[in-house]
Amino acid sequence: MSHEHIISNAFVLFVAGYETGANIIHFTLLQLANNPAVQRQVQQDVDRIFGGEDPKTWKFNDKINPMAGSTLATAMNETLRLMPPVIEIPKIVSPSEDQTIILKGTRYTIPRNSRVGLVVAGAHRHPDYWPTQPSEISDLPTDLDDWLPGRWTRTTANTPEPMVAGAETDNSDELQGPETSQSLYRPVRGSFIPFSSGARQCLGRRFAQVEILVALAVIFQKYSLENAVDDWADDDEVDRMGYDERALLYAKAIKRSRDTMDRAYNVITLSFHGSTHVPVRLVPRGEERFVSWMD
Repeated sequence: MSHEHIISNAFVLFVAGYETGANIIHFTLLQLANNPAVQRQVQQDVDRIFGGEDPKTWKFNDKINPMAGSTLATAMNETLRLMPPVIEIPKIVSPSEDQTIILKGTRYTIPRNSRVGLVVAGAHRHPDYWPTQPSEISDLPTDLDDWLPGRWTRTTANTPEPMVAGAETDNSDELQGPETSQSLYRPVRGSFIPFSSGARQCLGRRFAQVEILVALAVIFQKYSLENAVDDWADDDEVDRMGYDERALLYAKAIKRSRDTMDRAYNVITLSFHGSTHVPVRLVPRGEERFVSWMD
């Protein structure tokens, strides 16, 4: 490849990952605002891993392993599972030979040159391959539609094997050690494919994962994120409220946020479109009005 080819391909790789990475960070932040207990756990892990160190001094080799085994990673993984930026991945069978697959014990042959779409959103919610229990958020019999980072550390009898982000592929760069993603669970191969899978998976997978983890760590080292409640009460009214009133108010904001996220749809990538948004407040740690005590 010429120098110009290398530069142009590098440009495509960075641009292609910009929107998808930004969307995952966006949705993870909104989910953490809706789940105060998880947000506090994220902050505890950030404090444990980084303390008060200036992000400019963070060293990749020192920090990436503990980050990959922390709530930062389980929050990222659960967003990638529930709201993958690309909900369908196009594939094509080799033009030189048919492809044989075995599904639930039955052998199927896919003709050469066939175009196949991997339905990511469906794979990530398939009850045969993901541990599940009754939802505590809705009346649904399973929690597969719920954002639950604890799923990645959940022990269940029906989990076929441990689940770890990235372990569904044969990657030589998988993080190693007791305080890494190895401490989480491994999805069955093919059931967790936010970056596709195999030899033609996303080349920017590792870069995107590190970028998302670091962005979350930088934010939550000094700040908390709360849903804005300005449409229902101003600051003075909130200050006069007791915990019960605040809890009811914040529950209303959480419901609005979840309803809005349910309306996200795919135009190249999964995101909000038009004027759709969820209002939030970024507040210095110690100045929270809701997420510092709500479960």
